[in-house]
Amino acid sequence: EGFYYLGSDDAYRVLVEAWGNLEGLTTDGMIFPEEYSPLDYDSWAVTLEFEDTGYISDDDALEIDYTELLQTMKSSTREVNRQREAAGLQTAELVGWAAPPRYDGETHRLYWAKEIDFSDSDENTLNYDMRFLGRRGVLSMNFVAGISKLAEVEAAAPDILAMPSFDEGSRYEDFNPKLDTKSSLGLAGLVAGGAGAAVIAKKGGLILLLAFLKKGWILIVL
Repeated sequence: EGFYYLGSDDAYRVLVEAWGNLEGLTTDGMIFPEEYSPLDYDSWAVTLEFEDTGYISDDDALEIDYTELLQTMKSSTREVNRQREAAGLQTAELVGWAAPPRYDGETHRLYWAKEIDFSDSDENTLNYDMRFLGRRGVLSMNFVAGISKLAEVEAAAPDILAMPSFDEGSRYEDFNPKLDTKSSLGLAGLVAGGAGAAVIAKKGGLILLLAFLKKGWILIVL
């Protein structure tokens, strides 16, 4: 209630044809608030993607230095900008956390938000990422919005996070170390550029997620 869903084919048309991302960018779908059209200037959306990464341990949850991690991510962004400039694309500066990373050990969900400054945009962009850990992989839920939408996105987040759930047998707590594949990624890897991490762009002033980039996409690799 209050939202509508676009399947992967329609989501591709929005992301590539309407919002100006490079061809080849795909998701499992998108969720929009019912009051917005994908072409509205002030609209925002959530992209969905499940990645079969295997089981990701949360053992490092209390050990991560997110200040140091942010500096590493900024350095990676500068490296990618050299490639984007060579391709004639706009560059992006990682300003900092719009909301610092936090992990809910009971629900196995990881949240963080970044503020990004695109060289061709008047408004900084919001990359609000959420990861829902399961037995065999990660559901990535990425909010694409302008930075001015942070409060609206945070207000809507609980309703959106209540939508997905893993079937019994596929939940995080159902992990069987004797049968299942364990990923080399930890929580720090998810934040820095692991499953679902890339940057999206939205033409007209809204933009991003650090896993898809405006008028194109890049994967930031540590």
